[in-house]
Amino acid sequence: MHGQTIIERERENQRKKSTLLAWERRLKNKIAELRKKIGQLTQAMRPNPSSKIRRATDTILAQHRTDSLKETPEILEYLKQKHTQSNRHHTGSTQNR
Repeated sequence: MHGQTIIERERENQRKKSTLLAWERRLKNKIAELRKKIGQLTQAMRPNPSSKIRRATDTILAQHRTDSLKETPEILEYLKQKHTQSNRHHTGSTQNR
């Protein structure tokens, strides 16, 4: 900040990003993907979802539907539990550093 150019600050930010361990990066990406899926399923359950949300929801349901009886709320609950578990694992591992 003090006398640094924008390019120097961007390089410094890139170095900070790359200092994450590979498993941490993978776990953060997994959590972000779960949050995205949860958000899309939640939007799909509202009245009049957009066609983009419907397509995304169809893809998510196809990936997580083990039997045809599983409905959207059940899959949403499963993803929320998975997110909570992943998030708990991530916060526990960063506290041990």
